[in-house]
Parts: sequence; structure tokens; C-alpha cells
Amino acid sequence: MLTFAYYLLKIIICSGILYGYYIIALRDKIFHKWNRFYLLAAMILSLAAPLIKINVWQKDNEPKTQVVQLLQIVSSGDEIVFDYTRNKNSFHVDASRLSIFIYITVSGFLLAFLILTLLKISRLKRNNKQLIVEGVNFINTNAKGTPFSFFNNIFWNDKIDINSSTGKQIFKHEVAHVQEKHSYDKVFINIVLTLFWINPFFWLMHKELNMIHEFTADKKALEDSDTEAFAAMILQATYPGRQFILTNNFFYSPIKRRLLMLTKNKNPKINYLSRMLVLPLTALVFFAFTLKMKTINSANNYSGKKITVVIDAGHGGDDKGISVNNIYEKDVALSIAKEIKELNKNDKINIILSREDDKTISVKDRVIFSKANNADLFVSIHIDGEENKNSHSGLSVLIPKNDNAYLKESKILGTGILESFKTNYQLQVSGDLKQSEHGGVWVLKANECPAVLIEAGFLTTQKDFEYLSKKKNQQIIAQNILNGIEKYATQTITLQTNNKISPITFTFANN
Repeated sequence: MLTFAYYLLKIIICSGILYGYYIIALRDKIFHKWNRFYLLAAMILSLAAPLIKINVWQKDNEPKTQVVQLLQIVSSGDEIVFDYTRNKNSFHVDASRLSIFIYITVSGFLLAFLILTLLKISRLKRNNKQLIVEGVNFINTNAKGTPFSFFNNIFWNDKIDINSSTGKQIFKHEVAHVQEKHSYDKVFINIVLTLFWINPFFWLMHKELNMIHEFTADKKALEDSDTEAFAAMILQATYPGRQFILTNNFFYSPIKRRLLMLTKNKNPKINYLSRMLVLPLTALVFFAFTLKMKTINSANNYSGKKITVVIDAGHGGDDKGISVNNIYEKDVALSIAKEIKELNKNDKINIILSREDDKTISVKDRVIFSKANNADLFVSIHIDGEENKNSHSGLSVLIPKNDNAYLKESKILGTGILESFKTNYQLQVSGDLKQSEHGGVWVLKANECPAVLIEAGFLTTQKDFEYLSKKKNQQIIAQNILNGIEKYATQTITLQTNNKISPITFTFANN
């Protein structure tokens, strides 16, 4: 509930900004089509922008501009809410359920009222005769609230003579509503209000959109008529009761604004300026709500002797590994491996891939390949899976058994990689290093250099599957692994220089 409430808050803020601009620069201006488009677009943007997430990556050692700092503030608000909702004891369940009940009840009431209105209009159409006049359904009735239009129907009040001067102007007014398809706007905005009734700016936009419909229809009704006569006709008209919230009633809108709009003088220069200024505003609102600043915690750039790192993409060829919905472990692992090589810009780190395409390689051949290239480090990339779907989630790093000659260095490498992921990964990250409990993993056991095996997540868990199958997230994984390698390289230089082991604490669990 808190996440939805936060979404509603962002909708209100976004729509408030856009409506504020409308009041300052566009309200009661003569470009009615533009204003209509703006209000509809503002509602759609307000609903969509908080749902869109565009990550902007910034390295932690790069200078942060004021724009970046502002985006980080907005992003931190999202993270606080998401972290808060993950804590089940952080809100009172009864209060949350009561809020949900109240919200759904009000939405249900509005939906029922909307359906009831549609049924009344449908019944009115069925119970009265219909004629085709100028391409629209002309329905003559004595119902209160007429005349009005709804989609391709004009419901006419039989007390008004359609052949009189007043009747002709009213008819042209209603035909304009039909031709401009104003009923689509009304249905859309009433559905939005049913779901997001708590937003006051949507109600204000609804009111303004109704006025714009009237302005547009008045303008068309006056194309060949006298403005003063039309204004006098509005003032002399009776103000009947309104029953249909979705319809375009001729005697609905406030008379004063309609009369002022009839005599509005045009100023194209100001009008165009007002319309053009909306572009930077909407761009600002969109990016403010969609861009999420993410920090890439890059290690200190390694500048020591050149080292060779073998990146091993697990499985390959006939060995597909874990597969879910035609997404194969072998392909995801290879994609991540290639990204590591592509992202590496340090000429002191030589990245070699054990395979660069989809081919079958035995685990023994992978170790032989590592030895042949005099590898200083070996990193094997895999994706986990299990029969019980959605049982486990997240990343883990495996190291060799305790009897391995390179255990200490493998711990340093594994710890560096884990630290990189803990500060920049949307899935869970294991708190410690792990060792296989079913014998030794050959690529860890047989390599003559520090070696780790990374299980980036569980393809059999829906959340992990959706994350791991996206290219942009594979790039994040690759960058984290590369950062871990640089951390290891920097630490080992310090160890070699001081000729002693730094006080680093390692924890690992048998698994």
C-alpha cells in the first residue's frame, strides 16, 4: 500500500506542476485544440512518468553536477520507500488494510455511478425515435438535461424548435461536439478519475477540459453567425438540470467565461510563445520523474604490472545449462563475459574469454586454456536454478575448498566482487563466500591461480529471470565483476609491497 501511495504522491506532484503551467500560460487562451491536447497529455504523462525507470549511471569517483545531485535526491526517495515496504513490520497492517478498503470503496462508488450514467443514456436512446441528420443520430426527447451530445448521438429537447435561429445555433454547437469527438475525452477522464479520484488536479483538469469543449463548439457554431446574437442567446437560455456527467450539455458551462472567449482578441505572438514554453517544462517533468541516478562503485584504477584474467562463460554448445522460457544459462553467461571484455578500459588488465561463441568446452579444457594463457585470475560465470521455482533468489560467489593452494587469494578476489555487488545490484547478494558441499568444482579445484565461480541469480525465480534476461542488467553484472577484479589487483599490490597480509576478515558458508 505504501508503494502505491508513493506512486499517487508522484502523480499528484507531476500533475500539479503541469496544471500550474496551464493556469499561468494557457488558460482562457484561444488555441482550444492545443489546450485540449495539453490537458490530456498532462494526465497521461502524470500517470506514466512515475512508472518509467531510466537508470543513469555515475561512477562514484566522478564529479557530481547539480543536476546529478538533484536526481540522486529524487532517486533516494524511491529507495527509501522500497526499503521501507520490504520491512513487513514497518507499518500497521490494520491501518494499511483500512486505507485500501476506503480507497477501493470510493473507486467502486464512482465506477458504479459511471456505469449507471451510461445505462441511463443507453435507455434514453432505446426509448426514443432516431433520425439521421447531417451524419449524426438525432434523438428527440423531453428528458431533463437536453439538448446534449454523446459520441455520434444528439439528444434533442422537443421544446426547442430546431428550425428557429436559436435552434440552428444550438444544433451546430452539438454537431461540433460530435465532430471533435469530445465524448472520448469525457469517457477517458472519468475512467481516470474513478481510479485516481484522490488527485485534486485531475478534477481541475476535468473541469477545464469541459470548458475547452464548450469553447470549441461555440467557435464552430459562430462561423457564420453574429457574435452578439449568439451571446444574447446564451444569456436568455433557460438553465435546465444536469443529469449526465459524460455528455456535452449546451447549457452546462459557466456563462461568463464562454462570453469572454467569444470576444477574445487574438495575439499570435504571445500564443505561440505560451505554447513553445511547454516543451522544456514537460521535458523537465519527464526526466525528473523517470531518471534514476545509480552509482557505479568503481575500484581504484589498477596501475601495476599487467595481469591476465580468464573470464569463463559457463556451459556452451550442447550444454545449455539452466533454461527457462527459451532463455539459456549458456547465453546469459556468454553475454556477461563479452560485456566484461567490452567494458574493460584498463590496459593493465588483459581479459581473455574461455569461449567467444556458442561451443561446447569441457571443464578440463577450460582449465587447460587458463594454464596455457598463464592466467593470473580465473572467473567463471554461471546462472543458478532449481526444481522448486521461486524458492531462492540472488547472487552468490563460490571459492575453492580449504585445501586449495590459492584459497587465500581466491577469498580476496571473491570478497572484492561481493563488495561491488552489494552496493550496486537489485537482486539479493549473499553475505559471505560459499564453498561447494558436493566435492570440488573442477574449475576452482584444478586452476593454478586464484579462481571464483559466480552464480548471478536464479533463472527459475521470476524476479531474477526478469532481471538477468535484460541486456542493461547484464552490463551492470559485468561492471561489478570488473570492479571486483580491480579491487583484487589493487589489494594484492599492497600486500606484495608490504610483504604481509592485510587484516582482512573472510567468512564463507558451506553450500
